[in-house]
Amino acid sequence: MQYRFLAKEHLKRASGLLATGDTDQLIYACLELRKCIEAVSYELLNGYLAEAPMKLIMETWQPDKVFKELVRIDPSAEQNTLIRVRRQGTDGEPNGPWRSMGEDRRPKSAWVSKAFHQLGSFLHIPTIRQQREGGTFDAVECRQRAVLIQDELTRVLGATVWNFNIAMAVNFDCTSCKAPIRRRSLALDKGSPIECGNCGQLYEAEPHGSEGKQYLIVPHSLSWDCPACGEKRDIVQSKVKDGVDVSCKCGDRAVLRLNSEWVLQREADAEPPTDA
Repeated sequence: MQYRFLAKEHLKRASGLLATGDTDQLIYACLELRKCIEAVSYELLNGYLAEAPMKLIMETWQPDKVFKELVRIDPSAEQNTLIRVRRQGTDGEPNGPWRSMGEDRRPKSAWVSKAFHQLGSFLHIPTIRQQREGGTFDAVECRQRAVLIQDELTRVLGATVWNFNIAMAVNFDCTSCKAPIRRRSLALDKGSPIECGNCGQLYEAEPHGSEGKQYLIVPHSLSWDCPACGEKRDIVQSKVKDGVDVSCKCGDRAVLRLNSEWVLQREADAEPPTDA
């Protein structure tokens, strides 16, 4: 889906509604601006799919929450970036004048949260408490806030470069679903678990090598020794579910059962059914 195109379309509609000067059209303008913010957020999220956790991709739709998580992934996700390039000389060093490619303009996370909720406040009927406190729809305030939000979205969507995303990162494929995973070195150094954005498989990144710039990616898994033959058995965390068959190739039948914790239940240990 072309979220940037959708964002521009919603902004265009909102601008047209605000230009009418009709108070009755204000609520519809706010709705279009709200949809524009959603589209801007999803468009930016598209540039971080290999770095985002599964829950963010599949379940989170609120733009303020999307931006909050993106800033955790990349602190520069809410920053404007001026992109310039320069030729490389024969000696490998930069040579010649800088050439500007444009500016990647992004709204601040705090602004997204404030603007999204301000617009939402104009779309609802006043609550009983608000009515008792004298709260009514203020068309002047609504228009003023909508115009300010419109101006910022116009600035962001007027950029000629977008979703510029460059960093020192580690790339690998999920061992469970083969989806590409990308994590910034700074994020790996924090020691937080890595989650596949496609299947939810978790990993740990262990520093490897003398320079500390290499990592050993270890998937979260359950492991045990087969009680019948002693062979080492394991299953990755994303495949773990109640009743999954983990029988050994030696013929020992077993499944995983979830009680207060995951336990191994062998077919040989199960109690035989009693006659009624």
